[in-house]
Amino acid sequence: MDKVKITQEQADAIKHFKKVYPEKFRGMRYQEFYDALINGYEIEPEFKVGDWIVVTFELHTTIYGKTMKITNVDKSHAVGHDICFGLDGEGIVYQNEIRHATPEEIEQEKERRWWNKHGRDVWELKVGDVLMNKYDREIFHVNNIDGGVFTEYTSDFLVWRYLKEECKVVCFAENRLDVSQ
Repeated sequence: MDKVKITQEQADAIKHFKKVYPEKFRGMRYQEFYDALINGYEIEPEFKVGDWIVVTFELHTTIYGKTMKITNVDKSHAVGHDICFGLDGEGIVYQNEIRHATPEEIEQEKERRWWNKHGRDVWELKVGDVLMNKYDREIFHVNNIDGGVFTEYTSDFLVWRYLKEECKVVCFAENRLDVSQ
């Protein structure tokens, strides 16, 4: 293949381009860049189905700041956007309106969803709930909630921090089969 004949001005422009912009390609070879310019390109989504994200666009008033899961990726028909992301059945957002959730945000959202699935706010305990210490497997029956959680085995209340770090719910009061409702 013969080399392309160009002017000195064009050669200087290419030299300048190679000097100034190599880091802008993010690992893309010049041939790939050329092919993208000539043949067109398709944007690989930074996000995929199953990713946990946080909505950062304030005009999404009902989901702004929420940690959500991407449920589908579709071609966008909006000008300036190639793809859009469906979120847990709560609308569609674009790539510039979201960010990846941190591990802490993901853990908090999973916990919130677990409690919500059981009809409760996070660590909303009720009399009759059964808890278990994750380490020594000691069982606690919640008898009273008044400034702390009182159980049948102790006269002292269990500190909320202790509950959240060391205990888990074994059974919610409304699901117990050993007591009549």
